[in-house]
Amino acid sequence: MLVALRHPLLDRSRARSAGLSRPPLSLPFSLLLAAVIASSAAAAAWSEEPPPQFLIEKISVTGVSKPAAREITISQSLLKPGQSYGERQLREAVYRVKRLPFVLDADFTLRKGSERGTFELVIAVEQNKPVFLDYSVTGTYSQSRPGPHGSFEVNHDVTAGARAFVGQDGLLFASATSGFLAGAQGPLQVGYTRYNLFGNDSFASVAVGTNSRLNNHPVVASGSVGLPLTGNNSLRADLTWSLSNGGPLLQHSRTWGADLQWLYRTTDNPVFPTRGIDFQARVSDAWETLTGLDFLRAAQVRQQVTSPGIAVSAIKYFPLGRRQSVAVGLASGAFRETLDLTSMGAARHQTETAWGAGAGLGHNLELWSGPPARRIGDLWLESAVNFSWSDLGFSTAPAFGRVTASTGLVLRNEWGIVRASFAFAGREMR
Repeated sequence: MLVALRHPLLDRSRARSAGLSRPPLSLPFSLLLAAVIASSAAAAAWSEEPPPQFLIEKISVTGVSKPAAREITISQSLLKPGQSYGERQLREAVYRVKRLPFVLDADFTLRKGSERGTFELVIAVEQNKPVFLDYSVTGTYSQSRPGPHGSFEVNHDVTAGARAFVGQDGLLFASATSGFLAGAQGPLQVGYTRYNLFGNDSFASVAVGTNSRLNNHPVVASGSVGLPLTGNNSLRADLTWSLSNGGPLLQHSRTWGADLQWLYRTTDNPVFPTRGIDFQARVSDAWETLTGLDFLRAAQVRQQVTSPGIAVSAIKYFPLGRRQSVAVGLASGAFRETLDLTSMGAARHQTETAWGAGAGLGHNLELWSGPPARRIGDLWLESAVNFSWSDLGFSTAPAFGRVTASTGLVLRNEWGIVRASFAFAGREMR
């Protein structure tokens, strides 16, 4: 996995604590990659013979018992009985099915239909368990941390959850992560997703939760809507809201966040992609209002922060045989943060602009297949090298570059995903 390209707009507090800003928008790199990919596909389509078409008379789903699972699977495929499709369209339909949260794996076969020249499409689905547990452990050696020889730290992340089908097209889910499981801080979330609300391959999801069991009692709510455009293109809109009260220093905090994404995905697997493209472009904004008490001055403090941003990323996967692949990725983005602070009647206005870009090279290798994979799960070795360049916009923190590298094992089965990896973060290059 190309770790530098996971999410172009990072959370502000996480980004600063790591010495990085939200990786930013230097559009030419990613747009150039997208243009090369598009021109290559167009040239191939122009030179090749039209692929054979299959008239689909009926679509069946095996491996699922709930009617809702069958309906959701068919709708996410974007295929309709009575229409003709090529083999590539059928495979990409199965790729979309694999992205569903309750699907471990999927494949398709064609059977002869009731009339000559017609076919029945059978989508075979292997489901995840209704309860799941995801665990990851990462050891990171950083040369940028204090100390003559750098520092080493280990981070653990645990997520436990469950999902259940509700009605014809609904999925109810609940999850708890790391700290909440240990009785301290950590998100607890309950939500509901309704598929096919606006037609095939669409969804709407809402969730509510909390992320602390200490002095503060924050409430977090979120909503998402996904709409298909054409083929592998889709739009996704996200809205988040949080409210926190009762901390020792922070009396009140309210945050809004909005995010609009354009997605183009042709990858064959959401966890272990070996071929295809994952392109994302997004525009986002966040508004935060904090009210607290300055004990040194015995005065109320009010702070308002807005941070609009834009980002783009593209990853292209190339198969190397049946059991390994390489990936090349580019990402860029920028955000502008405006701070308005009022304390003891005095006001301060500050604006910062940050940007950055990243490039990465990754390699995935399947370590076993056949009986071990069926008994235990898929086991892959993932490695990546990334270079990022960031400018936080502060006069005391000039632009810097950094090289990071990682390698690790990923085990995935019907019960969840386990990751164990080692990461290296080089010194900042200014």
